[in-house]
Amino acid sequence: MLDAVAHMFNLCIYTHRPSKSIIIEPYDDFFSGDIVDWRGRQRHDNERYEESVVHSFMLTELGYQNPDGAVGYCYGDSQETFGSLYYGVESYAAKQSLQRLINPLFHPTASFQNSVGTAPSAEILTVGDREVVSQQKEVLPRIILYHGLIDLPTGECWPSPYCTTAYPYAAFHSATVGQTLCFEDRDGVEGLHRFYDNQLKELATRQMLTTDIYLPPEQYVQLYDPYTAGANIRSRFRLNIEGSSSLFRLDAIENYDPVRYIARCRFQRLSKD
Repeated sequence: MLDAVAHMFNLCIYTHRPSKSIIIEPYDDFFSGDIVDWRGRQRHDNERYEESVVHSFMLTELGYQNPDGAVGYCYGDSQETFGSLYYGVESYAAKQSLQRLINPLFHPTASFQNSVGTAPSAEILTVGDREVVSQQKEVLPRIILYHGLIDLPTGECWPSPYCTTAYPYAAFHSATVGQTLCFEDRDGVEGLHRFYDNQLKELATRQMLTTDIYLPPEQYVQLYDPYTAGANIRSRFRLNIEGSSSLFRLDAIENYDPVRYIARCRFQRLSKD
């Protein structure tokens, strides 16, 4: 369940044992710490900068498990899969294949009107394969957004005990309230791809810097404390690169020399400087 929700919003999950706390934030928010200038700490003797997309895929799919018949009936004529987005990389160096980032649990869900006689405008969640619903042995896992009570047009009523003029509204995708769990933009509503855009752009360019950084032991330990006032794993690091400077996030510490106070660090260049 946690992996499925993390997939939807591109969540970074970090456990900080000393404080017995867990940080759960989208990628952009997690790597939005203070800017730390490490240009004076760089040791350029054995530095390596790679600007290549050789590890990137030509096409990346963000999506859910296969839709059921109800979704196919509602969106079957669409040129794109309901709930999914394809992110392309324009480069001859990219792998000529598809990378599928598919939700490990959830399926998309369609909503239909004209399902309730006294409230034909009400949008009702519908699941199953329609003509073969009776053969379905289980209900596939779904996730939806609950939007509270929505007013019905004049003359309609929700068939509760008192025939109310509002009904409980929940949907996977709703142009009515302007919210969606689709990865793609649909009906003028921005999709969940917004939580992936920057990271996918960074991975597509694969601008990696591996360099030696002067780092005393106490500061090395503090890197793993997201609550420290100094540099930590959430920081954005300003580094020199090819005669100019840019912002990076710390991708890994490959080696640490406690005698020379030198950390061999690998950084990923950020899409926003």
